[in-house]
Amino acid sequence: MFYLKSLLPEKADNNYQGHVIAFYSFILLTVFMTIRSLIHMFLDDSGIGLIAGIISFDGNPDPDNVIYLFGSLWGFQQGIFCFLCIIVLLKYRSLIPLMSGLFLFEWTVRLIIYPEWRGLGTEYYADSAMTTGISGAQFVTAALLAMFLFTLKRSK
Repeated sequence: MFYLKSLLPEKADNNYQGHVIAFYSFILLTVFMTIRSLIHMFLDDSGIGLIAGIISFDGNPDPDNVIYLFGSLWGFQQGIFCFLCIIVLLKYRSLIPLMSGLFLFEWTVRLIIYPEWRGLGTEYYADSAMTTGISGAQFVTAALLAMFLFTLKRSK
């Protein structure tokens, strides 16, 4: 049985009642997302060219500097969210369903809304292939949905 009350518990404490699989999945997700945020923050090109394969643009002043700045700021924002996830893991585990739901919301929007609304065509990629953050989004979203549902399932 799924307990939707777990999403916004009456009391935020360290009493996680979801399934143990979701708990360890949340730890792995937090580690992965923290590494991703650090890459975006500290890599010279924010991972936009080196990892995502987005082409470099010409111009004076260099437009890539602005693009890399926003990529780095995005990484910083991701880092703040990951820091909150770490606090939840250490002190407020009853909020894991909420945080898992927020991760699921982010990846669902990335999968459904952004490709049509703000998506880039293949002409923006160095090898005409989409980044793994786009091409793998459906798999991550499915895994996040399973993890989220397991956070709402009471452990026996």
